[in-house]
Amino acid sequence: MGNQIFIVYYFRGDIIMNCICLYEVWESYITVSWINLEFF
Repeated sequence: MGNQIFIVYYFRGDIIMNCICLYEVWESYITVSWINLEFF
């Protein structure tokens, strides 16, 4: 799960802030969805 956030941070440093905020509330659920949209 930590790797997913790292990937987003690597691609977009601005989205990391939003990802961290959601990650704390929704855990990796939102993170996985975001990666799916960004990558796929």
